Amino acid sequence: MDFAIPDDIQATLDALDAFIEADIVPLQAEGDNERFFDHRREWARTDWGKPVKYQYINDAGWENYGESLATRPENIETYRECFTELVPMLQQATVDYVNDPTKSNELVLEAVEAYDNGWTYTPEVAEYAVETMKADGLLGNGPDDTIGNFDLDRVTGLIEIATPIYTELGQAPPEGLAAEDVVTNEFIDDSIGL
Repeated sequence: MDFAIPDDIQATLDALDAFIEADIVPLQAEGDNERFFDHRREWARTDWGKPVKYQYINDAGWENYGESLATRPENIETYRECFTELVPMLQQATVDYVNDPTKSNELVLEAVEAYDNGWTYTPEVAEYAVETMKADGLLGNGPDDTIGNFDLDRVTGLIEIATPIYTELGQAPPEGLAAEDVVTNEFIDDSIGL
């Protein structure tokens, strides 16, 4: 595979690397900070020797959809044929990944090595990520036996939580905003699920 990075992207990566080296690394080295910069990779923390606890924002009531396919409303009609084909492919790809992430993880690991941009990712982290996503329910079917669909009641709950916050910030959503105004299950293939 060709993993060549375009010049403009490489320039951005170089600038980020310089920023990290100049500003972040010194912060990381201050005081007792070092041990906190790797806290999510418990398997690598042999000197810590204790389980790391965590909580998802969903546990606090913000049941957001982490990785949703998004587009502008006017694109629904423009790209209808594309979405009709693409969305079921993405659903099936998710099912395939959950059932056997080996090929995808190998590709990611190969890309990380080829780009060699300072980001680290190991087979152990890849395995841990998949197992955690499955065990913690981060990957799963929607409100039924279908993967990738929206639970409209859940989206309504998000709107109810977010509306007063955005209103206070002077960015009030449209009056009467409903789940159906911001999400659709129109392109979902109900036969695809875990």
